[in-house]
Amino acid sequence: MRYSRVRRKKKQRNYARLFLLLIIVFAAIYFGSATAIGKRLSSFIAPRLKLDNLFGDLKKEDEIEDEQKDDIKKPDVVEDRGSEGDIEKVTENIKVEPISIYAIQLGAFSTKENAQILSDDIKARGAAGYILEDKYFRVLAVGYVDELDAQKVEDQLKDQDIVSQMYKISVPGVNMKVTASKEKLEDIESAYANWGKCIEGIEAIIKDLDSKTISGESANKRLRDMQGDMDIILTKIGEYKKVEDSSSILIGLEDIYIKGIEILDGLIAKGYSDEVALSSSIKHASFEIINGYREYMNKIVGEL
Repeated sequence: MRYSRVRRKKKQRNYARLFLLLIIVFAAIYFGSATAIGKRLSSFIAPRLKLDNLFGDLKKEDEIEDEQKDDIKKPDVVEDRGSEGDIEKVTENIKVEPISIYAIQLGAFSTKENAQILSDDIKARGAAGYILEDKYFRVLAVGYVDELDAQKVEDQLKDQDIVSQMYKISVPGVNMKVTASKEKLEDIESAYANWGKCIEGIEAIIKDLDSKTISGESANKRLRDMQGDMDIILTKIGEYKKVEDSSSILIGLEDIYIKGIEILDGLIAKGYSDEVALSSSIKHASFEIINGYREYMNKIVGEL
């Protein structure tokens, strides 16, 4: 009995030692493998952490670049100074100078029929034959800007026993207050001044054509150049009408330019082979132009 108890105690001690040994071995294996696994995990995770940091930096740089791109895509807004509302306007006086034409009148009649007979006769000789109607039907031969030129012609006719007299056609001048941009003010003023130049230009053509200084072809070319200048002014007037108030003054100015161009068109269409007929037509046209301008200016003076 005693022997068996001793043997049992010895076995228990052996089991205890074996159990302890197993715990020690297991612990060694556990910590050893944990270290190895930790190293493997760290070798895998560490580069990822570095890459994440790298991508994070790159992302920030990309965000900065995107912000810079946004700055390029969204430039500072520049105010459009070319629009009509941004153009500075000024109010100035436009002085339209008066014009006077000294015409040679060959007859004045109480009926248009009698005036037409004389008109047809002098047209065949190269005169205007223009019939101006006021309280009489006046038959006009030619007109001059300079009174002395008209006086010379009257004296020459008198020497030929042709009765004539000087008749003055007056176009009133006017001062108008106009509010517009500086450029437009200059253009509008130029549009009025051009009528005086046009009348002087036509007179110069008549003198050169009658004195044989130029040919009918040259006269026709000068008329086309004059028409081109009037076309340019008419275009500008039309543009101004789109943005400015369409007053009767601006509308009337456009109308007389349209009429003036039509008159020059008619002259150019006649050709230049018959220089006597061309001279007569140009003289007649000069009176049409001056009389149309006079009617327009009289209307303006009446409205102001």
